[in-house]
Amino acid sequence: INAEYGGFFGKMASQKDNQAGTEEEYIKSYVEQDGVWQTVKISVWGVASSIISQLRNGAEITKLSLPAVFLEPCSVLEIGAAKILGYFPTLYSIVNEEQPLNRMIMVTKWYLAAFRRVSYAKKPYNAVLGETHRCHITSGGSVAQFYAQQVSHHPPKSAFRVSNEALNLSIDALVGLEPKFHGNYVTIPSNGYLRITNSKYTEEYYCDKPIPDIIMNNVVWGTRSHEWTGTQIILCKKNQLGAKIEYSSTKVKGTITCLKTNKVLVTFQGGLNTDPVTGSIINEANETKFLLVDYAKESPAKLIYPSVSEMDPNHSLKIWREVTEAIVTNDLESADRAKEKVEKAQRERRATNTHFATSYFVKDEEDGQWKFSQCPEKRNITNNSN
Repeated sequence: INAEYGGFFGKMASQKDNQAGTEEEYIKSYVEQDGVWQTVKISVWGVASSIISQLRNGAEITKLSLPAVFLEPCSVLEIGAAKILGYFPTLYSIVNEEQPLNRMIMVTKWYLAAFRRVSYAKKPYNAVLGETHRCHITSGGSVAQFYAQQVSHHPPKSAFRVSNEALNLSIDALVGLEPKFHGNYVTIPSNGYLRITNSKYTEEYYCDKPIPDIIMNNVVWGTRSHEWTGTQIILCKKNQLGAKIEYSSTKVKGTITCLKTNKVLVTFQGGLNTDPVTGSIINEANETKFLLVDYAKESPAKLIYPSVSEMDPNHSLKIWREVTEAIVTNDLESADRAKEKVEKAQRERRATNTHFATSYFVKDEEDGQWKFSQCPEKRNITNNSN
């Protein structure tokens, strides 16, 4: 895959194109980075006029146009890349593990590492219909590609594909979020699915909720906080194993069970960001304790992006570039104007029934799932890592 796609993405920012002799341009991603936007205080009276008329108890946040002061400088598709792709190498050892139970433990570890406690102070941009996100990582001598596209706007649904062809390992996901406003807090239940395919063992791990549900507290006044909540189930039908993950405030606990006998084989518990998660393998004689997740050692891989000239015209970083640059420089008035331009353009496309040309996913009419359908052209493209 390195030989086939090696020229597709870049290695260095500001690298010169050998043929044209010109310096390539890159757009910086600020996903999961710290900045001034995290500490800007929200004036209730200053933003009330722009949102009060839209709000009612239980209203869907995805249908509201929020001022930039409420926003993280990144699209929801960027967050998908940071989580699903960034922690993908945590799964790599699964292809060399012979024991099915150990492989389920590894899948559980990846899920907990990828979806550690939410760190976002504000809300990401709602991806516009047709918006794409494309990047890759290099780790362990191999390349993993990431593709995402907003396939529905109301209700919002994002399709994701991560694959490492060298390892025959992939993740497919469809993420739907239904944020609802409840006065001073927001609930964000998720729907869709997440499926990990380990082709070496012809097995799949299926989760019917792609990410945990989220509660955002004190969104208008008070100290803002975010919590995972609810229960996640991961199933491997071939091996008849199931993992149950239960979230509660800053803690997590769960089990791995044999589906045939309903016998609990593994228990685990711990924190969601700093405190480690420890586990116990249960057998008739005793329990074997082990460290499941040490968050201090679980760092995401660096996302690598193509140059501006080689990005899709509907790439997240392109669509939201002006909004992002204004937010990170704390120019919120310019951010609001740029955001309105993006939203107006989407309304015009919808009114004229025009769509972005690039489409990496096609809806299967039989099962209703959005399936990855298209690889990029094999072009010689310079790369950049953010």
